[in-house]
Amino acid sequence: MRKIERKMVECACGCGEKLLNRDKWGQKRKYIYGHNMIGRKYSKEHCRNISEGRKGINHSKKAKKKMSDATIMRYSKGEVFGFKKGKENYSISNGVWNKGLTKETDNRIMKSGLTYKNNYKIGKIKNKFGKNNPFYGKKHTQESIKEIRDARANQNFSFYNSSIELKIQGFLKRLGIEHFTHFCINNIEHSYSSDIFIPSMNLVIECDGDYFHGNTKLFPTEKLNKKQLEQKQRDEFRNKELVEKGYNMLRLWENEIKVMNINQFNNRILQYGRTQQ
Repeated sequence: MRKIERKMVECACGCGEKLLNRDKWGQKRKYIYGHNMIGRKYSKEHCRNISEGRKGINHSKKAKKKMSDATIMRYSKGEVFGFKKGKENYSISNGVWNKGLTKETDNRIMKSGLTYKNNYKIGKIKNKFGKNNPFYGKKHTQESIKEIRDARANQNFSFYNSSIELKIQGFLKRLGIEHFTHFCINNIEHSYSSDIFIPSMNLVIECDGDYFHGNTKLFPTEKLNKKQLEQKQRDEFRNKELVEKGYNMLRLWENEIKVMNINQFNNRILQYGRTQQ
């Protein structure tokens, strides 16, 4: 059997990166994965065919877990997440794609706003705000509030993981520490779903966004708005209640998580019973 020669060649998209000219099955390769579509777009007909072909097809639980674990690992290693566009790398460090863009500087923002306005006018979007809301002017009774709170404490929801939460989850996976995400703590007065809970250390980890939680190192106290001040007050109440109930508490700010590596994180949790690996 003739041995197939494999050598490094430059990607055909012109990005300058290199790849093996053949995969492990001997098939020829010209592009790094995802680079074959740089500067190109699928036709509407092709997109429609893809959509029709995927209808009724769902990933298995095993496949979903595999994709989720791979995503978490990429966040924890600080790898580029997503495709490359020219020389710009979209990573977790530089935030979302539309940060800093306005309808004056980017057509995509302008089109998005116009589409929303048009759909609202023709009745496709029906906002139930103010007097349009059937509950307008009414209030829940204290009995109803208690019933809702009790029911909510026993419910399990599929929560969204922020990029900083994914990074910390990835660290914990790589360190082999068992943990639960969005763990409901309902044995305190201000019950809530914590970001991460580690049973072996009885440790609650909160990954706090700098703006929403009002990081005073970045936003002076006198310049915090009403929502930020309310959130800081809730955080302080929960910290106190968790400590009184015997929980260990660790709050990490967004700006420190973004530059944190796995060794720095491991050192932070050593005091709660973690042994260095």
